[in-house]
Amino acid sequence: MAPASMRFTLEIGGSSVSYFDLLLRLVPGTSVLVVEFEVFRNICKTYTDVSIHNESLHPHTHKVATVNYAIHRLLNLPLSEEARSREIQCINQVAQKNGFSLNVLAMVRQKSLRLLLNQVNTTQTDDQNINTPSPLVLVGSDCLTWGGKLTN
Repeated sequence: MAPASMRFTLEIGGSSVSYFDLLLRLVPGTSVLVVEFEVFRNICKTYTDVSIHNESLHPHTHKVATVNYAIHRLLNLPLSEEARSREIQCINQVAQKNGFSLNVLAMVRQKSLRLLLNQVNTTQTDDQNINTPSPLVLVGSDCLTWGGKLTN
């Protein structure tokens, strides 16, 4: 039994509910309802997008932690393309408000590639050398090719 000081809220009706910083929405699929995720940003003034400003004397890793966390969350949530685009715009806004001129889209692609390469390296068989670089390479801005060498 929960302590008397705990309070619970029950939401009835509607097709969406907010849970922590996520908005879960039920949308019709082909034959069933499908859950769609979106990062929930409260319209109230509870979050002002202000983090550690770029001009502060904090270590650089501390200053970009908010942006790095948001990119990590973006890549690990099953977001729709529309929700993903909105989240990238929000991350850009946070970065600019804190004095950064970052290419967030490039950062997302770079981290996504790193995650992909990590998956390839962890699925290698035991007889392969784990220090051997993966034959997955980046070609152009956002295309991948398999073969171990850069092609034009």
